[in-house]
Amino acid sequence: FATVVDRARAADLTAFAHTGAPFDRIVETLGPPREPGRHPLFQVMLNHRSGARPALRLAGLRATELPQRRPVAKYPLL
Repeated sequence: FATVVDRARAADLTAFAHTGAPFDRIVETLGPPREPGRHPLFQVMLNHRSGARPALRLAGLRATELPQRRPVAKYPLL
């Protein structure tokens, strides 16, 4: 298990170096097989936040956090 986690971490850190790459260009370049109803590049997305989020401060503006409007998963849960 530790090996899998280490490999995933390494892949993630490498991917972070390319956060500015346009998504449509990535899909076009990789040319993954397309299946209706499935995301073309991944089947699992993980988003982790620990602790409270810092307050958003904008000079001269007041911001209010709104509740999450999406009651379902953004991507299919497989």
